[in-house]
Amino acid sequence: MQGSDAVIKALEKEGVSYISGFSGGGLAPLWRPIRESSTITAFATRHERLGVEI
Repeated sequence: MQGSDAVIKALEKEGVSYISGFSGGGLAPLWRPIRESSTITAFATRHERLGVEI
C-alpha cells in the first residue's frame, strides 16, 4: 500500500463523499486511488475558488 492509498482509506473511513481540487502537481498521486474508490466522488477544478463553491 502506498501513502496515497492510505490517505484515501482514511477519508473513506471518516465518511468523506466528495473531494475537489487540482489534478496535477503534488496531488497527482492521490487521483488514482480516488478514481478507484467506490465511495468518493472527485471534482477536478481549474481554480481553487471553484472547489469551494461546489
